[in-house]
Amino acid sequence: MLIVPYKGAGPALIDLLGGHVDARVDQISSSLEHIKSEKLRAIAVTTERRASQLPALPTLAESGLKGFDASTVNAVLAPAATPPEIVRRLNAALVKALGNPALVARFAALGAEVRPSTSEELAEFIRTDLAKWRKVVQVTGLKLE
Repeated sequence: MLIVPYKGAGPALIDLLGGHVDARVDQISSSLEHIKSEKLRAIAVTTERRASQLPALPTLAESGLKGFDASTVNAVLAPAATPPEIVRRLNAALVKALGNPALVARFAALGAEVRPSTSEELAEFIRTDLAKWRKVVQVTGLKLE
């Protein structure tokens, strides 16, 4: 399989929809409307668990690629020197907002799942994720171009 690097998701999605490439790994939020309209056929999600927007779609692990997990996360970050009390207050406000059913529904309509966490849980996710991708770079010899 030839991997074609693109300068952004937009041009890659246009080429996929136009039949110029055969497949693409994409964010659900970018492709959901095209999947729903059957312009694209989803094959699997790259996350550890199925996506709530596409519950019938298996994970790559369920499809035979055991242990595969390539998730993306949108997070709110603050400078490292931000006082812990401010971080706790910001986190509490965000968790409260993300508990709003209308906001959860809006994110779902955009192809995103809301998963509030503590700042400590987010920090642990980032540490673990960085370690995973460092290992991938080391094992594969990937180089930035």
